[in-house]
Amino acid sequence: MRRYFRKRASSGARWSTNEDQIIATFYPDYAQMQRCLPARSYYAIRNRVKTLGVATRRHVWTNPEVIRLRTLYLRGATCAEVTAAFPGFSSQQVASKARHICLVRGQREPYMLGVPPIDIVRKQAVRNAHQGGCRPIIMNLWARLEVRSLKRYVRQN
Repeated sequence: MRRYFRKRASSGARWSTNEDQIIATFYPDYAQMQRCLPARSYYAIRNRVKTLGVATRRHVWTNPEVIRLRTLYLRGATCAEVTAAFPGFSSQQVASKARHICLVRGQREPYMLGVPPIDIVRKQAVRNAHQGGCRPIIMNLWARLEVRSLKRYVRQN
């Protein structure tokens, strides 16, 4: 069913600064704006909001932007790197889009400490996490359990 708005005859009057201030003050509430501006139609008010730039413009993500976001997430880029790749967006907007398209950040290789027993455990923990085993958070706990191996390694060298 189609809704019809009552058309008002255009007064042809120019917009005053007082009317512009009313629009800026009550912006999202169009009903309140119509009550304060009875001589203006809904569409005239909506057009004036757009002309004044009061309404925030929504961004529609393009396919190249989504592809760039997907590759960054799969590569395991940090939040700072992802936000830097999209200069016009806040980190919340980028994270929201990633959640919307069900992206999961890829896991990076762990930082190597230079101690073979601990490095082996950390690599193995990340590998298990990729296969659905333990979580990478646990890898430091595993490394602590390998203190005996570390002591043996230090004694031998």
